[in-house]
Amino acid sequence: MRVFNELQRFDQWWSRLGAAALLLALSYGCYHWYVLGNAVGNIGPGDHIPQLIAIFAIVLSVLFVKMITLRSQIDERGIRYQFFPFHRSYRNVPWAAISSVTVRTYGPLKEYGGWGYRLSPKNGKAYNIRGTKGIQLHLTDGEKILIGTQKEKDAQAILDRYFKSSNALNL
Repeated sequence: MRVFNELQRFDQWWSRLGAAALLLALSYGCYHWYVLGNAVGNIGPGDHIPQLIAIFAIVLSVLFVKMITLRSQIDERGIRYQFFPFHRSYRNVPWAAISSVTVRTYGPLKEYGGWGYRLSPKNGKAYNIRGTKGIQLHLTDGEKILIGTQKEKDAQAILDRYFKSSNALNL
């Protein structure tokens, strides 16, 4: 039994840069509030509630982006994926529910409007973290799902192995 496993995170340079910029802005604010005693924007040095809200909002935003993961697994039972924290458990798609599946190149901005969990009336759902390669599922009920991948050759090899043999069993 061969199994395809992939774990992806938002760890591109631009996401790190964004996190660093937010933390730098937080450091700037804290320095002005607590060391210099100056206001930052409309939040003064004695405005403790707005300060705490700003601190928690920035820290939680950075942590939230860092905890987003896309897990995918392909084995003899079908395809499983999880886009955490939006999915608490894996979503299972058995081979019998798939009418076609392929690894393809796609345009994240053009087809889905970006990366992450995306919905498109024309193209269906997309779960992607980075890049332009994805596992395109066409389900028997008409639903379309695209799962981003960085391991397109490995994914295609395991799809060729299990999807074709699964279809032969269902004939």
